[in-house]
Amino acid sequence: MLLTTEDMMQSHSAEDAAPESDIRPPRRDARRAAGKSAGNTILRAGGIEKVLGTGVGEIRVLKGIDVELRAGELTLLMGPSGSGKTTLLSILGCILTPTSGALAIAGQSTAGLGPEGLADLRRRHVGFVFQSYNLFPTLTATQNIMLALDLRGITGADAAQYAARALAEVGLTHRAEAFPGQMSGGEKQRVAIARALAGSPSVILADEPTAALDSENGKGVMALLAEVAKDKSRAVLAVTHDHRTLAYADRIIRIEDGQIVADERAGNASEKGSNGHILEGDEANGRRFRRRSRI
Repeated sequence: MLLTTEDMMQSHSAEDAAPESDIRPPRRDARRAAGKSAGNTILRAGGIEKVLGTGVGEIRVLKGIDVELRAGELTLLMGPSGSGKTTLLSILGCILTPTSGALAIAGQSTAGLGPEGLADLRRRHVGFVFQSYNLFPTLTATQNIMLALDLRGITGADAAQYAARALAEVGLTHRAEAFPGQMSGGEKQRVAIARALAGSPSVILADEPTAALDSENGKGVMALLAEVAKDKSRAVLAVTHDHRTLAYADRIIRIEDGQIVADERAGNASEKGSNGHILEGDEANGRRFRRRSRI
């Protein structure tokens, strides 16, 4: 995870370093086993509530969220501003703790974990991607990735190998020594995705990954995330307002006023609710999402 992740997601969240021997990324076969043992569910959250303030100033940001992220899927989380999307993403990424509810990632529950335990779980299993890239301008693509790996206790030749592999996975081997100022917006976002992939996370969480990109680069980034999500030991969740991303999703979760109101899958009826209808724009891309409201 990049140094500024907590600042971007929640400025008051703090993270303590875990012992170096405990923070190397899990082996790929270990992540695959975790996915299989959980019935292909990589992340499971139940009854997630987040309450801010007390008394008359109390605000219920999240109101009993139940969600599972499955291996091999790209899921979009969509909803209006103020619906709780970013708060939910922060909780699923172990940056914020819920007021109540349960969360497990790759079979490991967060119950009873303090800041160090949550930081360790996050380092092992979660990769973040943001719309603003968060790349250091004085470092090359390789160095930006290696800096993030250094926070995991991976240095030297090992870090260089991880970085090279991640850049190859996003098709940027030829830009390994380029600085951010020499890259297009799409290339910078690909480096950010490579940085998230470098630690072999079980879950990739992306917050508005196409918001700062033009149409062509946005499509390229979404196509890449869809490809990344094909890994059967990994789940990808992207928060987005961009309806151009619909064609790339395996699943769409809609949140309003702190509650999930629809859960849609490509070519299938929603698992919950009634009153189905076809979403706008999906047919133009050859994909259909059947929506059935829960409220």
